[in-house]
Amino acid sequence: MNYTMYMEDRLKSPVTFSLKQTISNGFSHFGNNAGAYVGYTFVYGLIILVASGIGSAIPLNIGGYIVKIMLSNALVMGYALYCHNYVVNQTTDFGIFFSAFRTNYTQLVVANGALMLILGIASALLILPYSQEIVVSYEAVINRTMDPEDFFEELTAIFSAHAGAIIGYFVIATVIQILYLLTNYFIVFFDFGFWEALEASRILMSKVFFKAILLFVVMSLILILGSIVTLGLGAIILYPAVMLMTYSLFEQIAVFNHAEPAIEDELIV
Repeated sequence: MNYTMYMEDRLKSPVTFSLKQTISNGFSHFGNNAGAYVGYTFVYGLIILVASGIGSAIPLNIGGYIVKIMLSNALVMGYALYCHNYVVNQTTDFGIFFSAFRTNYTQLVVANGALMLILGIASALLILPYSQEIVVSYEAVINRTMDPEDFFEELTAIFSAHAGAIIGYFVIATVIQILYLLTNYFIVFFDFGFWEALEASRILMSKVFFKAILLFVVMSLILILGSIVTLGLGAIILYPAVMLMTYSLFEQIAVFNHAEPAIEDELIV
């Protein structure tokens, strides 16, 4: 799809979404294929667990960043791709969950690498200078040279002293999370390049920014509170439901007509 033509046409009409419809659609999509989504969530979690364990051997959490960029984002898109195929009556075999690895995968990696770099710079400037103080205090508790009560007092003092920087980081992280929430969907379903997808998401989400924050809070509460009430078991249901809510948001914001995504001929890893 041509990015310029799409954006010109899309911006001719209002950019909005229904909070109620987004949440309802997420649960509805999940209910249509609950067994498949639960099964995939187990497989997805196992893949990330194994990959993270291997990546933990790489210093400075670089392995964790690699897992996030190379695996996590493509695996998360599996929920949307499977849902899309079901809606348009195409094949819904289990392999569809993994088709993001051959759906503009290179651009998916580049886009998420760029976003992680931005967050990394923000973290380096605002958080890392003070994180060492927390680590030192934590190690003192582990080594029993500091009482847990003193640790919490120390932690409170650190947060109080650097509250501005810490709050600033979380504000930046939240803004990035909201503005670029639909980036991966534009890459996978519209075949946009990484920069086009980033811009499409930023421009459209900026028009519903505060409403999207409300949705983000509601989805987070659904996942967190539901998981607590069910002692963690509910996450197996609620996580895919929340991912499908995000897909519903994309459908509304992008006015996605379920055109077939462009899947590359060969798997790129």
